[in-house]
This record gives sequence, structure tokens and C-alpha cells, in this order.
Amino acid sequence: VAGMEGMGGMGVVGEDNMQVIVDCTSEVFRMLSMELYRKQGLVTSVLESTDDDILGMIESENNGGEGGRGGESEQMSKEGGLETARKCYGAWPRSCEESCVDDELMLYVMKLGETQQQQQQQQQQQQQQR
Repeated sequence: VAGMEGMGGMGVVGEDNMQVIVDCTSEVFRMLSMELYRKQGLVTSVLESTDDDILGMIESENNGGEGGRGGESEQMSKEGGLETARKCYGAWPRSCEESCVDDELMLYVMKLGETQQQQQQQQQQQQQQR
């Protein structure tokens, strides 16, 4: 994001600082929107991979291959659901490769917000002292 370079001390004040905050916040919003979309896709793939079982964890003791769909295809469906759930589990954290979130930018924006809040508090205190 433009304006992040050289901002380690966060010494920018006034309108420039506000523009940096707006730009960074917009970028974080975009990243979080993409992350939500990605995770919605993961949830959908888990739900679509199951066949009225809880992620393939419930074994059919009563069917045993009789009636219904048959034991072999049922077992394949369960394994597919469980495998999909495992893949989604690995792809869920923000620290995974597929994640759209830049943790450094998120921390930077939070620090910018804290700095802005501190500056406003200092200005209010100075105005009260006058």
C-alpha cells in the first residue's frame, strides 16, 4: 500500500496520515473480503462432499451393504467427505499458503489507528489546557 514505506515511526500527521489510514483500511477490507469468499468456498466443498453423514465419521452398522446405496459406494462417499474435510482443515488458517490476508499490513493498520487515536487525545488535552 502506498505510504507504508518509511512509516516505521508513524510520524506522518494531518491529511497525509488520514489518506494512508483510508488506503490501508481499504486494502484490509479487500483482503478480508477475499478471505471470507475463500473460506465460504471451503465450507461449501465440505458440505457438498458429505452425504447426509457427519463428515463421513458415522459408519453404517445397520445397512452393511443391504438396501440403500450399498456398502462400497457408501464407504467411498464417506472417505471423500472426510478427505475433503481434512484438506479444508489445512487450508483454513490465515497462515496457510492460500490465505489472502497479509498479517503485516493488518498489524500496521492497527498501529496506525492507535497512533491516530493517541494524536487525537494529545490534541484534546492541549485544547483543554488552553
